[in-house]
Amino acid sequence: MDGTEIRIWYDYFYVKYAVVVLLLLIAYILGFSRPLPLGKRLIVYGVLVIGSFPLVLLAYVLPIVPGLMVIILVLILARFRRRDEV
Repeated sequence: MDGTEIRIWYDYFYVKYAVVVLLLLIAYILGFSRPLPLGKRLIVYGVLVIGSFPLVLLAYVLPIVPGLMVIILVLILARFRRRDEV
């Protein structure tokens, strides 16, 4: 090593971007997804991937990833509760 600091994988922008996009996709599928034709579904996912860029920038300052994990947990619990009521 030539004196450069070893960075944690999560500090890389692309890794953080992939984590945020993945968590947003899971949250979308759990809470808001409706059956759509393939073309419209690809448009929705594309807009979600492009629109997650500001969240990645905010993830350096705010706890975006833990917030998305809490959202996913709440959506999973709501889905299980809704299934038990039927």
